[in-house]
Amino acid sequence: MIHELTEADLAEMTDICAKSLDLEPHPWTPALVREKTLGAHDFDAALLLGYEIAGEVRGFTQAVARDHAGERRGWVRLMAVNPAWQRQGIGSALLSEVERRLAERGVTRIGFMDVPANYLTPGVDFQYTAAACFLTKHGYHVTHTNLNLMCGLTSDEFEDVDEDIVGFAQRGITVRRAEEGDREAIAAWARREFAGWEEEILACYEQSPISLWIALRGEEMLGFGAYDSNNVNTGHFGPTGLSEASRGLGLGRVLTRAALRDQRRQGHRRAVIPWVGPIRFYSKCCGAWTDRIFWAFEKPLRG
Repeated sequence: MIHELTEADLAEMTDICAKSLDLEPHPWTPALVREKTLGAHDFDAALLLGYEIAGEVRGFTQAVARDHAGERRGWVRLMAVNPAWQRQGIGSALLSEVERRLAERGVTRIGFMDVPANYLTPGVDFQYTAAACFLTKHGYHVTHTNLNLMCGLTSDEFEDVDEDIVGFAQRGITVRRAEEGDREAIAAWARREFAGWEEEILACYEQSPISLWIALRGEEMLGFGAYDSNNVNTGHFGPTGLSEASRGLGLGRVLTRAALRDQRRQGHRRAVIPWVGPIRFYSKCCGAWTDRIFWAFEKPLRG
């Protein structure tokens, strides 16, 4: 009944997600499901599992094992069961099997959805009562909450960002879109300054145009603002960051607004700013407001 899924199952996986997981206002697409599963940089074929009966995939899960903060950690990145077949033990069977396989890989602690670098949401929406009950039943507990903001993109307020860019140029600071020739320097800088974000920053190079804005003084990297580094083409903004020495200059604002302008030009009416810490900054910078709250669930694993 439980077996490993492949590219041939992508359409069924997408259909299950569309029926069971709300992604409004953006529809589920095979490209997005592939990004979270088969196309992930940390993809492990043995951790993409489907529950099949009579040739029909009725539910599936995707998990990941990785070294994180000195520990072997695991996460369930995505789990969905066709609503027509829910409450029949499918989710429990999938979770039990993927936990077993993660334990075999040396994982000592498992989380749910809040996977660094590649995540659909940074945890379980606190309004998703059924998921909270399911995880509690299986021994998971809430460790903390994560927050998403939302930013409107319908006005033309971000179109004046070029004036700010000119102003910084007059002060000897270049703000521009990242180029292919910057890749190695940005990767090295990210490893020093923002090691947890290196993968997301470099994911911007998979987009056309490159979905990363950078600030430099000469050849010195000062900061970055990214979009489409995760959940591509759904209006996800970030991450963004500045080296400590360059904070307080206003660079965070211009990098953020340059990235948001690109998202507006893509046709998005709103941008999702996920997994947020500096709420006040985004409120002042672009009028963002608090949107969704997520519970981070985890439990210890023993092999």
